[in-house]
Amino acid sequence: MSWWSRAVAEGLLLRQQRQSLGCSSTRARRSLSSFGSNRDVDVVVVGGGHAGCEAAAAAARRGAQTVLVTPSPAASVGEMSCNPSIGGLAKGTLVREVDALGGLMGRVADLAGIQFRVLNASKGPAVRGPRAQMDRGLYKAALQDALKAQDGLQIAGGAVTSLLLEPCPPTPFPATLNGTTSLPHSVAHTQQRVAGVQLASGEQITAGAVVITTGTFLKGTIHVGSKTRPAGRMPSSAASQASSGLSPAVDAASASNAVDASDETAAKASDGLAAQLASAGFQLGRLKTGTPPRLDAGSIDFALMEEQPGDEQPTPFSFLNLASDPLWLPSRRQVPCHGTRTTAATEAWVLGCVQSGRGAR
Repeated sequence: MSWWSRAVAEGLLLRQQRQSLGCSSTRARRSLSSFGSNRDVDVVVVGGGHAGCEAAAAAARRGAQTVLVTPSPAASVGEMSCNPSIGGLAKGTLVREVDALGGLMGRVADLAGIQFRVLNASKGPAVRGPRAQMDRGLYKAALQDALKAQDGLQIAGGAVTSLLLEPCPPTPFPATLNGTTSLPHSVAHTQQRVAGVQLASGEQITAGAVVITTGTFLKGTIHVGSKTRPAGRMPSSAASQASSGLSPAVDAASASNAVDASDETAAKASDGLAAQLASAGFQLGRLKTGTPPRLDAGSIDFALMEEQPGDEQPTPFSFLNLASDPLWLPSRRQVPCHGTRTTAATEAWVLGCVQSGRGAR
């Protein structure tokens, strides 16, 4: 049994135990707006990124009453990173595997893709990888529609500040996996288990299982040049411009001055949850994501660049589309990519930034 199946099964079992002991009412499910402060669900998923959306949908498909909790769901659920592509040499295989298990990403990518290519198509099958460029707005809308259509899944707006704990009941699942302890020593001996989440609003959601998919928001830090601040994600270019009053095309100095102005719209880091996990004995690491610059399309001479068209016969990610139509074609207008090469002047400028301490850390 996989860790995910075990988590869902444990959540369902513990919910049944609570109900049999009279610890939880069997009240009917209500809309999000009418939920009270003591609602019970089977699974709570914290974070609405790629992993959170897949986890929430998977739990609901298994029959678990599931709530996905994330700040500003309409703006954040399905929001793609600064690199709006799906797949690649390794990730393309992962997307196919998620699709084979009933996941959403492959189907949503097929709906929102504006260029499809199979990388290393001239080489053997083992090193080929499907990749597609996404329209960020279309991807967000398609993913949100898929989640709304999933029975048993509700989306709640809010920031999780901590986990709720309760005395640990007897569990039929082993404490070890493959001969190793599944939890840190200090956690395994506290005789407590996670019972839900606490929101910044003061609301509590009790659940049989909690899945944390906070990604870079967990004690996140943003570095812009020599400036550092806690945050989960930089605001989108549109939000930055609205906050700073800048036009779409700005020079480097103006962009640097706009960093402080964008603080108000930057998504906050999940520091409280990170501190609780660290105090419980979990070791927290650091994953660095390098953010590429945003370019104003009006300032680019595409005639000087190398055009990279998509495949004449696009290959979808989802096996459902592969099986239904061998000559599948995307529903959106396809566009080419354009490649560039750096110059000696650009390289010298980048090296100067690194030496002055303004480079990536």
